[in-house]
Amino acid sequence: MTEYFTIGKKDGVVVLKFLFSELSLKEADDIKQELYELISGHDRKFIINMERCAFLSSSVLGMIVQVAAKVHEKSGRIVLCSMSEAVRALFKITRLEKIFDIYAAEEEAVKSFSKDRPEPEEDKDGD
Repeated sequence: MTEYFTIGKKDGVVVLKFLFSELSLKEADDIKQELYELISGHDRKFIINMERCAFLSSSVLGMIVQVAAKVHEKSGRIVLCSMSEAVRALFKITRLEKIFDIYAAEEEAVKSFSKDRPEPEEDKDGD
């Protein structure tokens, strides 16, 4: 376990849970390096559970995009789940919700890697 997130596995999917409610530039750089090391292994299915995150800086958003790009380079998939309303709004404003599959709960995110995958969470405003 790192100081920034826990790592677990459910049904063959790596689940990362952030441990802090606010993440900024310092944490983004450290987390990115740790995630790059994790991605360099054999795992190709990832979930970032954001249930504890109340605020994300632009640095953290950029880090998530960079990590997702690295996962895609390795023919993997990464999804996000359990966002607060504020974090979800940030993803909507930045249009990042268009490039990530976002699920309301971790169990839905895990199921998204199966053949019977649920659809990502719909935008509550209908946009």
